[in-house]
Amino acid sequence: MRKIIILTLILLIGPAPAAWAVDPATAIGQANSAYNRGDYAATIVHLREATEGVWNKAPLTVQNVTLVKDQPQGYGRYTPRSGIVFEAVDPILLYCEPVGYTVKKIGSVYRLSISAGFSVVDDKDRVLGGQPDFGRYKMDSRVFNTSFMMFFTFSLKGLPSGKYKLKVTLRDNNSDKKTSFEQPFSVR
Repeated sequence: MRKIIILTLILLIGPAPAAWAVDPATAIGQANSAYNRGDYAATIVHLREATEGVWNKAPLTVQNVTLVKDQPQGYGRYTPRSGIVFEAVDPILLYCEPVGYTVKKIGSVYRLSISAGFSVVDDKDRVLGGQPDFGRYKMDSRVFNTSFMMFFTFSLKGLPSGKYKLKVTLRDNNSDKKTSFEQPFSVR
């Protein structure tokens, strides 16, 4: 009988929110109080809690889309390429930082998973080719990680001289979030 009552209470109450989910407004208030007290370490903790509380609700977007000279050494550790003009044999190296991807907590691990696709479009918006699902990126972390970058190498040998756009689509595998962005480039 006791098991039935407990089970009934669980069903009536519904599933509890994730234990790690924090009310962002509360966390911001706590950060403000800690800051006013001069407790900067606590301020940082509460600001991170606020970020964590709102991150999964935010739309998937992309920041810092940048053509780079070579492979990045990590998040924010890249050398921008000057110009968007490439020789027909040059690879296109592209760096970006997704924001608002869904992070799932599985046991003590936070997991993110994003798939990427691309198309190449000419100056008349005609799709010349691409791949709808060319890359899958996954990261497991012991902390809620918002510092995630993606790096793409596009080999577009054989394109004639002209102006083009790379259209990149990112899909969050932990939710139904999706976003896309364009990077213009030229081949001489």
